[in-house]
Amino acid sequence: MARIITAIVGWIAAVAPFLSLAPTAWLVGVRTYEHLHWPWPVALVAALAVELLGLAVSVTALDNGPGTGISEVGTMLRDSAAGGAACRLFRRR
Repeated sequence: MARIITAIVGWIAAVAPFLSLAPTAWLVGVRTYEHLHWPWPVALVAALAVELLGLAVSVTALDNGPGTGISEVGTMLRDSAAGGAACRLFRRR
């Protein structure tokens, strides 16, 4: 019984970080379409961009294992092409 519970908890722990990204992507897509009145293809691209960026950050953080702090994840994001552009944009403000 303990092995079954361990397997279930392991599966939930493996799947949950990826499922947690979906509500944010949905909110971005719906609000981009309904509130900003942008065309649905643009809203879809915005939602996918948020989802894929969140997925990339989650996978990177999980792959680096325990002991990897948020500063290391931020450094990896900053050093990526898109992350570097975002960091330069926000540094100007």
